[in-house]
Amino acid sequence: MIYQDISTAMMSVDNSLSFAVLLFLWSNMISLFLFTYDFMMLSHNFLSSVVRATFRHLERINSVIDAFYRQVKLPTDRIISKLLGGHGDSDSLRYVPISNNRQRQDWTVESMPGESFHKGAA
Repeated sequence: MIYQDISTAMMSVDNSLSFAVLLFLWSNMISLFLFTYDFMMLSHNFLSSVVRATFRHLERINSVIDAFYRQVKLPTDRIISKLLGGHGDSDSLRYVPISNNRQRQDWTVESMPGESFHKGAA
């Protein structure tokens, strides 16, 4: 009888010990999952902020290039237009492709009054 009570007590201790170990392992797995999830979210937030900052930087570079292009292009178009007898506005120039008998592409620059100037080999 005593042997059976000791055996039952040992089984209950063994069961509770295995339950404690199982509970410990499950809690560690859950905490590891939560840590991994938090780490992934932090890295995702970090990477998305890096990507956003990179795109903002590229937009700034693009706006600087745009401003430089406008500052260089508009005066150049005005100078070309005035040299060709136009009014100095860049809209008075049209570049029209023409082809000659040698099957190559030349360009005609037309100004607003209807005069046309041929550039290229004759």
